[in-house]
Amino acid sequence: MLPVDERQRELNYAHNKAQEFPAGSLDANGLIIGQSALDNFHINNVGVDYGGCGAIALYNAVKILNPDTKLTFADAIYHMEDYGIMGNTFGAFPMGVSHCLNQLGYDTEYVLLDSKKIGEAAAESDAAIVLYATTTNVHYVAFTTTGEQTESEPPQPTFNFYNETGDVEDIRTYEAFTDGLTDGSRTEIAQIGIIVHK
Repeated sequence: MLPVDERQRELNYAHNKAQEFPAGSLDANGLIIGQSALDNFHINNVGVDYGGCGAIALYNAVKILNPDTKLTFADAIYHMEDYGIMGNTFGAFPMGVSHCLNQLGYDTEYVLLDSKKIGEAAAESDAAIVLYATTTNVHYVAFTTTGEQTESEPPQPTFNFYNETGDVEDIRTYEAFTDGLTDGSRTEIAQIGIIVHK
């Protein structure tokens, strides 16, 4: 774990507070959907476009839980930098994300390595975050139930995923999300779910 030093953290915070979200990086509710456009924000010694998915997931989860939150994206980055990032690039450890959510007054629990159980727990949550690893990438994604189910038998709950595809609306079952982690270019290795309750 390589934490940013305090001087760099304060410089990043001042810089990030002065930034604006580029066009197309947010959905209509102000949730981040386009990480690749966020190179103007800094986390540790890299751009958020490269190493900021943990901070993005934290920010999105809090916006899901409280659309009127006072937490800014600069605040979310500042909180996450305190926990260090792996190799300066690959994002924060899951304990950092859940600890930040706990400090903000939310209850969290982990569901490990079982996508079916992650989906089931997420359907009963107020918000959720998954950290997944594939043979080509490691990524955090915040998501929330839509409150609707598929017409298939048996019915499955559907979720809105943020900052996975870059689409304004990314609604699918958790099974479909998991299936999408393996394709011609990558294979899923593991998932860790962070289930959040108000």
